[in-house]
Amino acid sequence: LQPLPEPAATGNEILFIGTMGYSPNRDAARYFCREIFPLILEKIPGCVLNLVGAGGKEHLADLEVPGIVNVTGRVKTPLPWYQRSRLAVVPLRSGGGSRLKILEAMALGKPVIGARTGGIPEQIDHERTGLLFTMGDSRMLTRQMAELKDNPEACVELGRAARAKLEKEYSLEMHCNELLRIYNEVLH
Repeated sequence: LQPLPEPAATGNEILFIGTMGYSPNRDAARYFCREIFPLILEKIPGCVLNLVGAGGKEHLADLEVPGIVNVTGRVKTPLPWYQRSRLAVVPLRSGGGSRLKILEAMALGKPVIGARTGGIPEQIDHERTGLLFTMGDSRMLTRQMAELKDNPEACVELGRAARAKLEKEYSLEMHCNELLRIYNEVLH
């Protein structure tokens, strides 16, 4: 994946992507829609949240408010959704897994906002490659997001830094070299 061109300076879309049939993703989407997104709308009128992923229509249709909260099902490619979004959110409160959605957003040059839970802080450097928030501290998150909206250059810089971190710490070449080192160690 390569970094995408930046959305228009007036872009106001946020993306949460994932398999919505997975209960931690559903919980995160519901939490974000009920507890955080209303505060964001107060500070950033006209903001749009896109919940994209398999199972969305089956499990989250009740959250849809056309033009404000859009819920999809499985999409052929997530790239158009990333392209039109200023940033990605990962408000997971539980669950495990690889958190590939974070690495995908970083690869595409999008800053990521995530909860300080379940491995997310290891992938995001707060205020360097994205934002981290503590559950219950949604007002601070909302203020930070409003600042990013008012300063699109800062948002672009976060996205570039996210991409740079991905290239440095998660590159295929780096991991292949480490795997080859382990193989050589085991075989010799």
